[in-house]
Amino acid sequence: WFVIEPPPAGVAAEAMKAAARERFAQFGAAHELRDQDRHPAMHQTETLDIICLISGEASLVLDDSETRLQPGQIVIQRGTSHAWTAHNGPALLLAVLIDRS
Repeated sequence: WFVIEPPPAGVAAEAMKAAARERFAQFGAAHELRDQDRHPAMHQTETLDIICLISGEASLVLDDSETRLQPGQIVIQRGTSHAWTAHNGPALLLAVLIDRS
């Protein structure tokens, strides 16, 4: 599982990008970051991801679209460039990532 928080108000875009780079580096995934102009945490992995929004409200951000989810909805993606944004408070998600190698 993982929790995402809404972006903090008043934080500069460059600071958000730097924070995302630092966080991804902490778990050895800085090389997975992609278009940080689209979203500070935009990334792409070669896994099959099955993700369910457990509570809160969140959006899945893709290269050319954004889909708002409600609790209980599930997203399945494979090798997709993506990021997550929470709305109106924290969002709790359950994730199963399957390595395709």
